[in-house]
Amino acid sequence: DSSLVEIALVSFGIRGSKQLDFTNNGDTLKTKINSLGYDNGTNWEEGLIYAKEYADAIKTTQPNEDIYVVFMTDGEPTSSYNNYSGITLNDSNYRTRWGYAKDNARDLVEAGYNFYGIYTGGTTSSSHYLSSLVQYAYTGSGDYNTALSSQYSEYFTNATDSDAVVTALNAIANAIKS
Repeated sequence: DSSLVEIALVSFGIRGSKQLDFTNNGDTLKTKINSLGYDNGTNWEEGLIYAKEYADAIKTTQPNEDIYVVFMTDGEPTSSYNNYSGITLNDSNYRTRWGYAKDNARDLVEAGYNFYGIYTGGTTSSSHYLSSLVQYAYTGSGDYNTALSSQYSEYFTNATDSDAVVTALNAIANAIKS
């Protein structure tokens, strides 16, 4: 029943941005996703900050509902809000940007939200940044290159093609239903 699922949308290019408040209208969601443009940057930190703001807001109005945050990215963390300092940076210092984002991912899990990461970059060469972020979110330990333990493997997918993205989203939908 689609009326039971509400989805909000955050984009995170050079800057994060709240794109769509919670909706259960699939057409509205598709239209918004299709209208998003390309931005030469990937600000994991700010995307996670806004995701938590949305999650906290819905939890306030629906305290008994489970919250699922699905973090999909096609790239390494190249931008950051520099931990709320207001300075947006865009460069290839992925390790530093990962470090800025890690506690925001951890905050989601510590708040009781389910956190999933789907890397859609097409290759495995940089997927470890996101798998490490998922690992950190659930354990609070490790760095940008920590191997994902099998205990948390259900929360990360390296989707090398569109079929893998669909499979990952179906697995998350099944987890929501169970």
